[in-house]
Order: sequence, then structure tokens, then C-alpha cells
Amino acid sequence: MKRFLTTLVVLYLSFLQVQCTANRFSVGNIENTLDSIIGKQDGSLLGNVFGQSSFASDIINPTKKCQNGILQALAKYASLRECYQLPLIFSTLDTVCSPKCFSGTVLGSQLIGESCEEELANDEESVIHTWGNEEAAKSACKLDANGVRCLSKLLTTSVAVMNLKFSSRKEASSAEYKRLLCNDCLRSLFESVDSPGDIPNLYMYKLLDAEEFFDLGVEHCDWKRPTND
Repeated sequence: MKRFLTTLVVLYLSFLQVQCTANRFSVGNIENTLDSIIGKQDGSLLGNVFGQSSFASDIINPTKKCQNGILQALAKYASLRECYQLPLIFSTLDTVCSPKCFSGTVLGSQLIGESCEEELANDEESVIHTWGNEEAAKSACKLDANGVRCLSKLLTTSVAVMNLKFSSRKEASSAEYKRLLCNDCLRSLFESVDSPGDIPNLYMYKLLDAEEFFDLGVEHCDWKRPTND
């Protein structure tokens, strides 16, 4: 009998816990929960931002100026709301480069880049500023003769270059580097930016040592260094 009563008490307490949990995380409280997670950020304003798009939701502790820039970009460029369920950095290259998304991505990145200059300068993981360069963005999205986007080609080429550099029994020849590097796709990418580190990138499309890669292109393919470099 005692064990039976104990079981009833446990079941009753479990029922109360489920009720409390349901009330705490009801639909009406989701926005407040998000605001509490966000912490120092302006919950009401950023709640509206998150409701429209996740394009720039990875910017940490944005100032009022930055918040307003994000809101303006989302209001002005509908594709930012339609194309991005995740922050830009986690998007696919085909999404960014699609006719529906490309223009808004570039123009929105320009506006947010100007409004959030301080935040982006202090965030090494941010990619928004790299997509605000229209010429570089076009170069990244351009298709080569095999239908491969140039930014994707850059990543596969960088792996091939690393293999050539470290796996070869003898020092790689200039001809081997030229075979990999000397093409319009990669040239246009590097010559469209002020610094190799400014090449448009995404989480899965990021060159780890852009400076060294660029130096090889200058040496073997006569890529032109940017005037601001």
C-alpha cells in the first residue's frame, strides 16, 4: 500500500512539472524566451529582425545604428527575407548566387556593412562585408567552363595546391602550379578585392591561407596585386 501511494505522488508531481513546462514554453512566451537568451541585445527590435530574416542574426550586440541598418536592409530588399532562414555565413553558395537572392544579398550586405562597420570589424567570423563588393561577389558566383562556381573552384584548387606542395617527393614545378592556378576564374576573384582576405566566403567556402595562395598566383600566373594591398 505504501509503495502504491508513493507511485501516485510521483505521478502527480510529474503531471505538475509537465503543466509548468507547457506554460513556460507556450507560444505566447517564445518571444520572451528568445529575448532572455539574447541578453544584452534589444529584444523587441531584434525579435522583429529575427521574425523577418536570419540574414544578419549572427551579429553580436549590435548598436542602435547597426540594428537600424539591418531593419532598413530587410525592409528594402525582400529577397533577404525570402532567401535566408539561416545567417548568411551558413547559407549555400547556390542560394547566395541564385538570381532571386544575389542582388539583395550584395546590396543588403553593403547597407549592413556601412551601418555595422564597428561590429563587423571586430568579428573575424563575419562574411557580410565580403559580399558587399559587387565585383568580387560576381566573380565568386561566376561559372567556369565546367559549370563550377569560381568560389567552389577556388576551394578545390587550394586543396590540390596543398597536396602538390606537401605530398610531392620533389619540389613542385612552376608548370604544375600554372596548371592549377592560371585561369580566369581565380584571377578575377583575387583581382576584384583589396586584400586576399576580402574574398567572398561562407562557412563551407573559406580559404584558410588566402595570402599564401595569392602569392603563388602572383608568382606563377602574374596576377596583379590590388593597388591598396
